[in-house]
Amino acid sequence: MTDDDLDYWPLHVQKMFSAIGRVMDEKRLRPETLVGIPTGFGSILPDHQVNIEHISGEHLGRRKGHYVLTVEGPIFAGRWRFMSGKLEKLSLAARKRFSN
Repeated sequence: MTDDDLDYWPLHVQKMFSAIGRVMDEKRLRPETLVGIPTGFGSILPDHQVNIEHISGEHLGRRKGHYVLTVEGPIFAGRWRFMSGKLEKLSLAARKRFSN
């Protein structure tokens, strides 16, 4: 199993991917998409600070940027970097898994 596989990720991270997928609504992931996400994370990990941000390629001195998902809290903590296509794939798969 690799980190490209949704089952690789812990359940709370899968649910964060699902929140991103719901906001994407079958469209491509774009930095502006992130505006609708913060309210989607509140019920996933109470008492945790969850943030997703886009780092532009221009800022990095590269052609492509990436997204950073950060979780800080009393139970879970982590920081993950995703290229756009990978985060899109995981988010759409999680959206389908948790759509009910």
